[in-house]
Amino acid sequence: MKTTRSRRDFLRVSAAGALGAFVLTQNSCKSGGAPAPVAAADPKTFGIGLQLYTIRDAMGTDVPGSLKKVSDAGYKYLELAGYKDGKFYGMDPVEFKKLVNDLGMEVLSSHTQVEAQGITLDNAKKMAEDHAKLGVKYCVQPWVVEEARKTVASYQKMVADWNLVGGIMKENGMVFGYHNHNFEFDTVEGKVPYFDIFLAELDKDLVTMELDLFWTSKAGQNPD
Repeated sequence: MKTTRSRRDFLRVSAAGALGAFVLTQNSCKSGGAPAPVAAADPKTFGIGLQLYTIRDAMGTDVPGSLKKVSDAGYKYLELAGYKDGKFYGMDPVEFKKLVNDLGMEVLSSHTQVEAQGITLDNAKKMAEDHAKLGVKYCVQPWVVEEARKTVASYQKMVADWNLVGGIMKENGMVFGYHNHNFEFDTVEGKVPYFDIFLAELDKDLVTMELDLFWTSKAGQNPD
């Protein structure tokens, strides 16, 4: 039977493990003998992931060492934030994938580099091919440049382009997506882009939405 483990379960096991270690230490000091071994839960079995943008400074100076620490902390899945010029954190896709896999982790998704003009059809095919080599399931657009947020027409142009990019990604075995911040919930020319343009005009079979709970709440929305 498949067991689903929650974050609460993970914290409970972690706390129990820490308490157990404390008790064993105290008993060892009192008895002077070696304690009986206690099986510890493998944190990776909880399937917790980390967005590497969280440790972007460390990744910028020591990729292998930073990933080793992430693995040692118990993370299983990664979402990247370091794609540029066909490489991931300066490494060839196959080379980077091997590094991650050798540490017992998997790359689940990737936030792509955003250029001034955003994702274009010219680079979408190259981007899709590189991410396919990495084996990711999701390739995510994480930002909209400020000048493209001024009008409904500019948002609609992006959405139309993203539907085309989503088709290219699907052909390469992955799902294209968008990661929101808070500005998508501002009113532009009488419309709220997130609801009235993104959700209304994006092709749900080609583009998914990666909902950021913090930014959604900051925008005054209820992510529930």
